Amino acid sequence: MEDVESMENSENTETTKRASLYSPDSDKEADTGDISETAKLPADLTEHDEDSGVLDSMSRTEVRRKRKKTIVREIKEWAGAILLAVVIAVLIRLFFFEVFLVEGSSMYPTLQNHERLIVNKATYYFNDPIKGDIVVFNYSDHRDFIKRVIAVGNDEVRIMGNHLYVNGVQLDEPYLSESHMPDFGPVIIPENHIFVLGDNRGNSMDSRDPAVGYISLQKVKGKAVLVFWPLDEGRLLKGNK
Repeated sequence: MEDVESMENSENTETTKRASLYSPDSDKEADTGDISETAKLPADLTEHDEDSGVLDSMSRTEVRRKRKKTIVREIKEWAGAILLAVVIAVLIRLFFFEVFLVEGSSMYPTLQNHERLIVNKATYYFNDPIKGDIVVFNYSDHRDFIKRVIAVGNDEVRIMGNHLYVNGVQLDEPYLSESHMPDFGPVIIPENHIFVLGDNRGNSMDSRDPAVGYISLQKVKGKAVLVFWPLDEGRLLKGNK
C-alpha cells in the first residue's frame, strides 16, 4: 500500500509538475510576452520607414536643386560664350575684315559677277592705298564700288590712243582684257585722293565719270585680298604697281 501510495503520490507530484508547467497563468504570461515583442517590431520598422522616407525626400530635393543650379550655370556659360563670339564678330567686321559681294562685270576678268571676297580694313589704318591695289570704297550712302587704284595724289593721268599714262609713263596692265578706252585727260589727282578704274575699261563706271570722280581716302573701306566663293575659284588678289 505504501508503494502504491508512494507511486500515487509520485504520479500526483509528477502531474502537478506538468500542470504547473502548462498552467493557464504560465501560458498567459508567455503569450503576453510574445505579443509585446511582436508589437514592438512593427513600430520600430514603421519609425525606420518614416525616417527613410524623409531622408529619401530630402535627397531627391537636394538632387533637383543641384541639377537646377548646374543647368542655370551651363546656360549662363553658353550665353556668355555666344555673347562674346557676337562681340568679337562685330569688332572684326567693323575694324578688320568684311565680306563683299561682287555685282556686275566692271572688274572683269580679275573679278567675276557674284564672287564673294574678303576686304582687309586694317591695311589702310597706317598706310595709304598704293597703285595697283584693288579697293572697296563708299560711292553713296547705300552703295560701295570696287575698283583698281591707278594713281594717287599729285599724279598726272592721261588716256590716249587706247593706252594709259601716269606721269607720262605708259602702264603695263597684264590684268586687262581687250577693251577700247576713250581718250581722257590729262588730269592731276588732288592730295588725299586716288584715281580708280575698273579692269573692264569699256564697261566701268569709275574716276573718268564725273559722278564718281576722284576718291577721297576717307571713303576707302579697305583692300580686297581674297576671293573665297565659289570655292573652286578661291584665290589671293595681288595688286600690279
